[in-house]
Amino acid sequence: MFEEKTPVLYYRVTEKNIAPVDGVIIGESQCALFVNSIQVVTFMATSRHLHHLALGFLASEKLIGGLSDVASIRVNE
Repeated sequence: MFEEKTPVLYYRVTEKNIAPVDGVIIGESQCALFVNSIQVVTFMATSRHLHHLALGFLASEKLIGGLSDVASIRVNE
């Protein structure tokens, strides 16, 4: 799908100095959520735990009342 962490050199700027920092950035990818073959939403997310994100979104939008409303869930790359 994508690399979750990518090494990057950036600069930390403060009032007193500018210093190089070796760090990482977190990668996100565009994801689409389908319910019964109908696209419900597209969002940006990391590749971890997409099934949890989907279930949480559906519950927060009151599209499901709980896990008993879900017959199956599948994550496709």
